[in-house]
Amino acid sequence: GGAAAVGLFCSSGAALLFAWRDYMPTFTDASLIAAGTGMLLWAVLASDASSRRRIGAGLAGFVALDAAAFARYTDIVVLGCAVVAVAVAWRLRMLPTAALGWWLGSVLVFGAGVATFDDLVYGGPLTSGYRPGEITFSLGAIPGNLRFMPAHLIEAMPMLVLGLAALAWMVARQVRRGRAGGERAARASRDLAVGLALAASWWGIWGLYAAYDWTAQPGGSTLQVARFYVPAMGAIALLGAWLVVRVPLRASLAALATAAVVLVMAGLGVWAFSAMRDAPFAGVGHQGGPRARVAYAARTAAAASAGPGVPHTIAPRGTPGNGQASYKV
Repeated sequence: GGAAAVGLFCSSGAALLFAWRDYMPTFTDASLIAAGTGMLLWAVLASDASSRRRIGAGLAGFVALDAAAFARYTDIVVLGCAVVAVAVAWRLRMLPTAALGWWLGSVLVFGAGVATFDDLVYGGPLTSGYRPGEITFSLGAIPGNLRFMPAHLIEAMPMLVLGLAALAWMVARQVRRGRAGGERAARASRDLAVGLALAASWWGIWGLYAAYDWTAQPGGSTLQVARFYVPAMGAIALLGAWLVVRVPLRASLAALATAAVVLVMAGLGVWAFSAMRDAPFAGVGHQGGPRARVAYAARTAAAASAGPGVPHTIAPRGTPGNGQASYKV
């Protein structure tokens, strides 16, 4: 299943596009999340491995998730889902006794480091380089995003269909086998629990950006708007890989079926990459809601009248910038 997950992740149009645009952090934080999620999944489920190996792998997974959250602060949603998932697993005695302390300790160290960095660079432990009101989320943005985003997401990440199908199959297996009991029912329950944990990570990120004001506006290209949803690719790929390897075929045919699915996804990915590669990426920053857009327009006009190269302070004690938002959100 691991090879299938890597194949699905790397073959999506979003992965190809943002790996090609290496000056953007999108592929970096998505890859860190995918790797961290995979390592944590192994650490939780590998009951036959030694405690030291499981704790080490889980710690490496949390370090990867910490790094992803530092690259894009909204990835803290994924980190929070991981913390809840391992806490539940520890309560169910699925983990070595010392695992939770090591893993959550790394999260606390990460939080203290980020707070110190933000205080030194941006002037406060809970501040960032964005101006107040520049990045806005609201419930009013959800209808617009539900209207515009599905087509972009299908184009960028067609494997999401496999992820949804996997979740549906997990629920159906649990309903069908849960009544019978026995080992097969236990496996179905375990698979569903893992699937729900991955779905929480996936839908947590997508649910957050469903309320993002900037993407709720018409006219954005897939390149512009889908990048915010890319951190969920790791969870989607793992769910899709579970579905692919559960196809009830002989071992020889199962390998061919897995390769065929990955090749089909790769073909769709190359097509999506070609379509998205030359799409315009406007230089306008994240403008937020209506008031933020008015303020942004005023600042842009003032900067244009002042001439090129005029520095703008982005925060107290912050570093000078050019008035444009970075790609960190």
